[in-house]
Amino acid sequence: MGNVCKWLSILILTVILAGLSATEIPAGKVYRKAEYDLAYKLLETMDMKKQFDIMRDGMVDMQLKAAPQLTPYKEIFVRFFEKYLVFDSLKRELADIYLDMFTPGEIKELIAFYETPFGKKIIERTPELSLRFAQVGQSAVTKHLLELQNDLKKAIESEQKKSAVPAVQSVRQK
Repeated sequence: MGNVCKWLSILILTVILAGLSATEIPAGKVYRKAEYDLAYKLLETMDMKKQFDIMRDGMVDMQLKAAPQLTPYKEIFVRFFEKYLVFDSLKRELADIYLDMFTPGEIKELIAFYETPFGKKIIERTPELSLRFAQVGQSAVTKHLLELQNDLKKAIESEQKKSAVPAVQSVRQK
């Protein structure tokens, strides 16, 4: 059970670290229908739905490779990711990202590029590239996870000591 908890901690940490690297869309940014239509065309040209499914499946495989003890629970991971990492439910947010980072003219250029043979090759290889990059990051974190756990343990113990001191003093004063 301890190993399962350790590997679940690694999984959670990986998800948190991935989330920390994401930039937020500026609040209140509103796009016109024509801009969304353009971003949706880009997502379609990039075959993003298929990309999304490949990356989601790769994430499950990567986690289980890093934590083979969790293999008996693979279906739980699959169900979880299939429930929450669904292209159709995240499509607008993905479009928002492209609209925030690129002008409509640049999105048109991206569409034109992804329609070329080399652009299609980039699309085809993007999921594997993303997973390989994630593996490099996960490996770097895993190698030093003990250091992080020790630092967190020290910080928690220090916090607990600080909050315990006033309680002890107030008891002595009574």
